[in-house]
Amino acid sequence: MAVDAAGCIILVNAQIEKMFGYSREELIGRPAEVLVPVRFRRRHAGLRKKFADAPQTRLMGTGRDLFGVRKDGSEFPVEIGLNSTVTNMGGLVIAAVVDITERKRARKKETLLGKVGEDVQLGALLSDLDLVQSLFGLAPAEARVATLIGAGLSPRQAAAKLGISEENARTTLKRVFAKVGVSRQSELAILLAKLTLR
Repeated sequence: MAVDAAGCIILVNAQIEKMFGYSREELIGRPAEVLVPVRFRRRHAGLRKKFADAPQTRLMGTGRDLFGVRKDGSEFPVEIGLNSTVTNMGGLVIAAVVDITERKRARKKETLLGKVGEDVQLGALLSDLDLVQSLFGLAPAEARVATLIGAGLSPRQAAAKLGISEENARTTLKRVFAKVGVSRQSELAILLAKLTLR
């Protein structure tokens, strides 16, 4: 996407149209702030002017979350790279916008599971979650509890990681035991370790 010195959109590609839900015709000539959530627009206009005064190639919003807003009003997380260039039309800012919804979702999943122990890698846990769910016919909540308990956490620790009550974690664990065919946490841990060895 390209924005002129006045902050108006002068060029968009098909990816921007798809990402934000606007047609090219709807965006050309409009202020870039149309793609920024209302609560950030005033501040964004000031930051845009500041960038125009001292342009440099950089990531926008370093150290804070950025959001775009679609035509339908829904918001989504974005990463934006800025680059300025001078043309016969004057100074332009080229903004490369990336929808990072999936990356944020993966990070949220990692955060949810947390670091389970020195020897357990999050990547293995995340991939094992789907495996555990499908192998034993577990509901997503049951698979999360089973994966954490199987990794060595107590019901209290698993509950804290998942943001649920310890009682809820224990009740879920009982359902997991019944579906998996074990009666103790250590048996579940051994079974899951055997199934998820690579």
